[in-house]
Amino acid sequence: MKQADATIQGLRGLAIIAIIFYFAKINYLESYFLPGGFLGIDIFFIIAGYFIGLKLFANKSKNHLNKLINFFNEKLRRLVPALMFMTFATYIFFVNIFAPKQLLDYSDSLIISNLFLSNYYFNYLEIFFGQRSSLLIPFFHTSSISILFQGCIIFILIYFTSLFVKKDNYLIYF
Repeated sequence: MKQADATIQGLRGLAIIAIIFYFAKINYLESYFLPGGFLGIDIFFIIAGYFIGLKLFANKSKNHLNKLINFFNEKLRRLVPALMFMTFATYIFFVNIFAPKQLLDYSDSLIISNLFLSNYYFNYLEIFFGQRSSLLIPFFHTSSISILFQGCIIFILIYFTSLFVKKDNYLIYF
């Protein structure tokens, strides 16, 4: 493993540890240990964005459409199977135990999560990490997957836009 890869993996590990300590709410001398654990989430997304950009922009293939299709296909192959498994498993379980109102809320979150828009949906409902029990909201964790998926789309748009920018007139070189 290259030194840069080991360093980035170490940062990723520290980000995850910060998140775990934040949610564990360890109280030491009348204050919480690592109260800025949400910084770990930001670090994790920055590292994920770095890897997404590196994967897309480091490929020197001149067949741009094929490169974009392969990139998007790879991301979908990683995200969709787990999401579909969770969709079917929770549907079988929750359809039998939820009351009608809860089943409607569950159905809304199921549809929104499968469209990779759950971060907007749960923000709209004002459901945030640590504010309310998310035990009966099985798709609450998909907001991070939605953010990563939306980041992939933004990188694809940036890449597509960069193809039309005249490199002689700007300092953008891809």
